[in-house]
Amino acid sequence: MKIQFTVDRLERVCTQDISYPNAFMLKKGMSAIIPVYALHMNPEYYPDPQTYNPDRFSADSKRARAGDESLFLGFGSGNRACLGMRFAKDNMKLGLAHLLHNFRFVPVQETREPPHIEVGMLGLSHNDECWVGIEKLGK
Repeated sequence: MKIQFTVDRLERVCTQDISYPNAFMLKKGMSAIIPVYALHMNPEYYPDPQTYNPDRFSADSKRARAGDESLFLGFGSGNRACLGMRFAKDNMKLGLAHLLHNFRFVPVQETREPPHIEVGMLGLSHNDECWVGIEKLGK
């Protein structure tokens, strides 16, 4: 569901020779760079990638991408994936549910559409101020 990423690529070292027919070969010890940002922003995999669309991760959408689990790498993959992935996801859901239950978020005059994203040496950053209005819901 993320549109803003903290890491734009994953880097791994091959532990064995791997050959992809009609494509390329990676030798043991070679570095491989997986372009996470490019995968997540590719309209072939995620139509209109700059638009926030949580339905991309619905059960139907996931089934449509069956066999392509490597297309979403928000937490990495394999034995070096983020250890706190499930904990982080559960906490984000609880926090978001609490915020949406108690507040309404609205654009204000200063809200920049779309936000300005910069690609740097260590990943992506959003260096501008992010203005949004928050209204407490009366319950």
